[in-house]
Amino acid sequence: MAIAQTILTQDLADKIALVDANPDKLRGEVLYLQHAAAFLPRTRFTASVDYDITAGSDLCIVTVCPRQNPGESRLNLLQRNVDIFRHIIPPLAKLSPNSILLIVSNPNDVLTYVAWKLSSFPVNRVLGSGLQEQIVWWATNT
Repeated sequence: MAIAQTILTQDLADKIALVDANPDKLRGEVLYLQHAAAFLPRTRFTASVDYDITAGSDLCIVTVCPRQNPGESRLNLLQRNVDIFRHIIPPLAKLSPNSILLIVSNPNDVLTYVAWKLSSFPVNRVLGSGLQEQIVWWATNT
């Protein structure tokens, strides 16, 4: 929500589309943004549990990061995140083939790499929030 609110208050987009698997959480997020946007009429909001509303996006920001369960190893958490990415990234890439993917999920370096592989996008269109580390990694591995 911090990212969406920043985009809203900085007037960086005409439209923000939110997708979440939990419709109740999504409804609350939209109400929050609508309240914040009361005096900022430019940006429109759409929200759905369906990725179709993201079609034609210039930028897709992925913020998936489920909480680590008690006793769960970091490797198991990573596997859960990768499984979630397998359901998220291909539809985003298909619906917005010219977009940039910004990954804001942890572990960021690994999930940015997973998103790049799943999307088949050029390396310069899949970015992680740990950008400096990504540039070094890509520079040494391309």
